[in-house]
Amino acid sequence: MKRLLLLSLVALGLLTNSAIAKRVDQVEYPTYYAHTNGISLAYQEFGDPEDDSIVLIMGLGGQLIHWDDDIVWALVDAGFHVVRFDNRDAGWSTK
Repeated sequence: MKRLLLLSLVALGLLTNSAIAKRVDQVEYPTYYAHTNGISLAYQEFGDPEDDSIVLIMGLGGQLIHWDDDIVWALVDAGFHVVRFDNRDAGWSTK
């Protein structure tokens, strides 16, 4: 059941992040940084770290804020620990 929900939400995420413009809410969530090899990668975590984890990868040049909050919270409500991050040299991450 979790796998079907995950696939449905990923498909929904692809649709909501299409070329169609959408409203972006300015909600602030705690942002953390992983530092390695001279770069810093920004990430955010949602849900219980003891739950199964899902890492949301936006793609080339995508920022973590491009993942719709409704998708993130739907995954948390389904029992997942969710991590979204800024790719290297995107958003709050560095080169």
